[in-house]
Amino acid sequence: MWHGFRLKKTMKKRIPLMACIVLLSGCATLQNKAFNYRKMMVGDWMLQDIQVEGQNGPFKITLFNEALLECFEGSAWTLTRPNSLGTYVLNDGADCQTGLQREIRWTLHQTETGQQQFQFKRLDETREPMDNNVGYRLDVVSLDENGMVLRDEVTVNNQPLYLIYTFSRQP
Repeated sequence: MWHGFRLKKTMKKRIPLMACIVLLSGCATLQNKAFNYRKMMVGDWMLQDIQVEGQNGPFKITLFNEALLECFEGSAWTLTRPNSLGTYVLNDGADCQTGLQREIRWTLHQTETGQQQFQFKRLDETREPMDNNVGYRLDVVSLDENGMVLRDEVTVNNQPLYLIYTFSRQP
């Protein structure tokens, strides 16, 4: 009887310890995933396509407080490390600022649910954040050595509209 009491008391001490170990190992896995995503994002990318989902109709969409959606299709993006700087260069188009190059500061953000998000802020000529220090976050839908798909949710006419950005890695 006395041995049973001691065993229960010992188990009560070990259960919280085991729970902490499981929790910490889960956090390490999420941190490793974020590190791997960040490592895979470094490089040169071409924004091949932007799909609009969730609503029908013609939309005139300005992206990132910069230019029309059409100007970003075919744009070149460079993401560097370790200083987290990058650039994008807009594509040619009738209503586009042809060749506009914008510096950005980028990183990955992980939501409470573990969703990885690519986030960035536009920078001015002195590398200070623009847009009153407001940035942009896009969900990472998929990422591998050849391609990346990001998703952004915006509201149009009080309804969600989804922008799906498909990137391909450039040599």
